[in-house]
Amino acid sequence: MLLGIIYSGRTITMVEDLRKFATLVKKYRKQKGMTKEELCQDESELTVRQLTRIESGLSRPTLTKINFLAERLDMNLFSLMPDYTELPKEYLDLKYQLLRNTTYSDKRKIYEEEKRFEIIYENYYEDLPEEEQLIVDILTTISDVNESELIELGNHLLEDYLDQLKKKNTYTLNDLLLIKLLLIIMIHDDDIYCNPGWQLLPQIVQRLLVDDGELLIYQQFVLRDTLFLALGLFFRLGDYKKVREILDRLIQIMERTQDYQKKSLIDMFEWKYYLSFKNDKKEAKKYYESAIHFAEMIKEDMLLKKLKQEWQQDIK
Repeated sequence: MLLGIIYSGRTITMVEDLRKFATLVKKYRKQKGMTKEELCQDESELTVRQLTRIESGLSRPTLTKINFLAERLDMNLFSLMPDYTELPKEYLDLKYQLLRNTTYSDKRKIYEEEKRFEIIYENYYEDLPEEEQLIVDILTTISDVNESELIELGNHLLEDYLDQLKKKNTYTLNDLLLIKLLLIIMIHDDDIYCNPGWQLLPQIVQRLLVDDGELLIYQQFVLRDTLFLALGLFFRLGDYKKVREILDRLIQIMERTQDYQKKSLIDMFEWKYYLSFKNDKKEAKKYYESAIHFAEMIKEDMLLKKLKQEWQQDIK
């Protein structure tokens, strides 16, 4: 059960900046005699489609993309960079809450999440860089798929990025969110072995398990939640060796971030591990009691209810 839940002036200035930047990128690329494909290389940092949108003035690039273009065009960053505007603090706060919080199907939390999306779309979305728009799009889709269990809502978004994801050796925040969406779709997919992400699953999870120690705190939260989804999938597949690896990584993330918001979920998977793999009901009950204790401490009533239901279902 729980495994599946799991002002005009400003606008003109931005348009002018985009046109200026688009013209510069296209001009310098052609001066270097580079095709779009040559500039993008393996498309792990920038796809040809994204470059086309940038050169057409249709996409506002992030600083990361600008830096990549400057390196590929052998230019000074500030010679290429348009006027750079920091993202609004309210937007960053709203995004942080969307990245960190879990609704547990609680109607009040779902309403609060919907209000955050509403504020972002009404006040900020159109002026965001493309990568930030993608973050909002993925978060919205994740919420929609989780609530409706309609995997078709997420497939169209993944189609454009799945090939790019295959080439990644390290994952950005956007990559982690796309992986999170992919795993949610796989959890809700009745025929997981026919899912396009099935062949990618071992490769993705192995990279998620690598501790590079350089992720920012909010990226650690996304990594954590993505690993929980992977955990649910490997329980479903009966791969308890991988289950143990993922659990140990989650404990490591929890201790590093000193964020115990999801300790009850770790305890839940621990009890499932001891019941299903170790056949140790006594040890499993210890983790159940710990999960209940922490859910009560953080006053997550809906989570508490679901944990009790899950335990009764597991010990039948």
